Amino acid sequence: MFFSPFIAKPRPENAFVAERRTFPVDFCYPRSIQTRTFVRLPSGLSVTDLPADITQTIPDGSFTRRIKATAGIIDVRSKLDLQKPLFTVGEYAELKKMFAAMTASFADKIAVSGGR
Repeated sequence: MFFSPFIAKPRPENAFVAERRTFPVDFCYPRSIQTRTFVRLPSGLSVTDLPADITQTIPDGSFTRRIKATAGIIDVRSKLDLQKPLFTVGEYAELKKMFAAMTASFADKIAVSGGR
């Protein structure tokens, strides 16, 4: 059986899908957004497979996602870190790639087995 640990949060849309950009990307201010989700598995279920950790780094930014399972509890941590508010047209391709990895990570599933 597979499930998404992001069931309570809708999958975000990737705003950076255009092949090319003619204006800078302005986030208005630097930001660091961290989320942490705990999922307690019902008795009898155990994790059989976890998605791989993700680290996507660009100059002045990064996205990381870590998932681990211990004693029936799944711990999902993610962090988006933008160290500056403005990314130039020349930095767009790397920013786009990082956001693509971030939004794709929300589709990852955790495999569990056991139960009845």
